[in-house]
Amino acid sequence: MKNIETKIKKLSAEILKDYGQGRTIDKMNAFTSPDMDVVVDILDKLQKILFPGYYRNKNFHFYTAENNLQTLVEDVLFNLTKQISMYLRYLPEYKDADFRTLRDKAQEIAMEFMSRIPGLG
Repeated sequence: MKNIETKIKKLSAEILKDYGQGRTIDKMNAFTSPDMDVVVDILDKLQKILFPGYYRNKNFHFYTAENNLQTLVEDVLFNLTKQISMYLRYLPEYKDADFRTLRDKAQEIAMEFMSRIPGLG
């Protein structure tokens, strides 16, 4: 038991040390952070997309699965794009960027992320 406790302490110390690098993502500011409820919703929907047999909505029939999947993907893309665009604002290269530039870049990042899902299986 002592060995696992030592490993946990060491791992925690390494994570805290990593936080101290001064990256934008490490800053703990409630007003510029992603919306936790939205992030949890995105993760919930990603589970349904990634593991349809386990997290599937039992109210849908097979012939509505395509519509359900498209709705999930669209919703994840929309909300992920919003959350990413909030973060991009604080990167030096996007400091003075307008809404459209932020949205387009965020959408590009979100699409790139989502396009990797088919290869995960």
